[in-house]
Amino acid sequence: MALSYLEKEDENEIITQDAMLKEVDIGSATKRFDVKLQYGPYAIDYSRNGSFFLRSLSLTNARMFLHQETFVAVAEKRYVSIYDNQGLEVHCLKKLSGILRMEFLPYHFLLVSSADNGFLYYLDCSIGTIVTSIPTYMGRLGVMCQNPSNGVICTGHNDGVVSMWVPSEKSYVIKMFAHPTAITSIACDQTGRLKQLSLSKCSHIVTCIQLLPGTSN
Repeated sequence: MALSYLEKEDENEIITQDAMLKEVDIGSATKRFDVKLQYGPYAIDYSRNGSFFLRSLSLTNARMFLHQETFVAVAEKRYVSIYDNQGLEVHCLKKLSGILRMEFLPYHFLLVSSADNGFLYYLDCSIGTIVTSIPTYMGRLGVMCQNPSNGVICTGHNDGVVSMWVPSEKSYVIKMFAHPTAITSIACDQTGRLKQLSLSKCSHIVTCIQLLPGTSN
């Protein structure tokens, strides 16, 4: 998959959405839309097909579409709740407390949650049961994403370490030192070959994880 990016001639240059709109093709330009909301800030999540997006106030720690856009999981201050598309609470998962980030694995029907106590929880959404909980012993888990090509969970830590997890193992399957500074955000591309890290010093790193042992597709 080709990567698209903007390269500024001047480091202090500010590129606006309107400026980008003038440079793209007509097909891409017509897809632009604006949503003006009050009482922000908001956090959003898109459905897998890109047809729906979920918005929630930043008072919630995480929010995630499940197998259909009619059900969403929301990590609130105490517990994780499941809501339908009418905003009605369907389930309250009191076993998932202090959740900071969530990822839904659509091919496994698993909701993965990272908590402030350092645990990773795998919840089977078909039966509503936690199938495994993994103590990472790495402190607060506030940075997490999934590799969409294989469902491996990646976590980032304050010491610059990235760890990879699967539910069948109680320890990380891969642990790598990525950078001397704290990792503030992490993402994998759709092919599962590239991983992008955001660092506390306002910089980014792109890593080819296909070259790591056990991660080739």
